[in-house]
Amino acid sequence: MASSSSSDDAFAKAPTRIANLEETWTFLNQGVDHIMNKLDSGLTFPSYTNLYTTVYNYCTSTKMHGKPDSNRTGANLVGADLYVKLSEYFIEDFKPMKQKTAGLQDEELLRYYATEWDRYTTGANFLNRLFTYLKIWQVAPIS
Repeated sequence: MASSSSSDDAFAKAPTRIANLEETWTFLNQGVDHIMNKLDSGLTFPSYTNLYTTVYNYCTSTKMHGKPDSNRTGANLVGADLYVKLSEYFIEDFKPMKQKTAGLQDEELLRYYATEWDRYTTGANFLNRLFTYLKIWQVAPIS
């Protein structure tokens, strides 16, 4: 992890172990955005740990999150609403990148793509580890 930055203060106080989706996502959304768009400014280990612990707590809490329907029971329900929030984040995050590429061509487009690809894959690797428990509890049972 990188050295401390002032934006890490936003990750100093994680939600409680029994936080609802709103509290959990408000905290995680800031972290996801920082990792995907501002990771070069740094992220301390304690901040990363708070983000990881928040995902873990949400996915392993004894209460079931979300609104059950006929297709979502047991393991499929745990973390499903968090998975939806993360998917929605990426849909919104990609919109400005897509708009920017509309005006680029040739070498300029390739340079932009290479820079964004590096930033995206680095951030995605951090998020892959950060959301380990979401993968275990949500993605694995569906696969």
